[in-house]
Amino acid sequence: MIWNDLKNDLAKQDIVFLSQLDVVKNLNNGTFSVNDMSEEAYYKVYGYPSLKLKEKIENEIKDKFNEKSDVLDDFAVKLLTKSDDEVIISKGIKQESFGDVYDEILENSENYDGDSKFNDIDSLKIPNIKFKLKESFEELENKK
Repeated sequence: MIWNDLKNDLAKQDIVFLSQLDVVKNLNNGTFSVNDMSEEAYYKVYGYPSLKLKEKIENEIKDKFNEKSDVLDDFAVKLLTKSDDEVIISKGIKQESFGDVYDEILENSENYDGDSKFNDIDSLKIPNIKFKLKESFEELENKK
């Protein structure tokens, strides 16, 4: 439904990516809309990510469903690879440089007083990521 808002209200055209994925084509078809669900069953909003928008979402979810959304809280997950590399996935970070992002993750983890282990109620959803991907930029080869 948010995709439809993005396409119809903001872009006022189909959304196009350089490598058009089937999922984007399906979303552009707009076969699922607000008319397909009861308004009491969903909440949707879009906007520029900001503390003001986060606050709005928290308040409106509380008003509509009388629930608190933990999805909006900061978090980070460290994954260990077979070659002992660490992959850190985080959200809710306000910094821009790598060093500042890493420092914020460390500070948030030190100040976190919840359970740091995955429980039965926890879930982690990560989109498909192409690993072992080799990309060639021939237009940059042999250039100063």
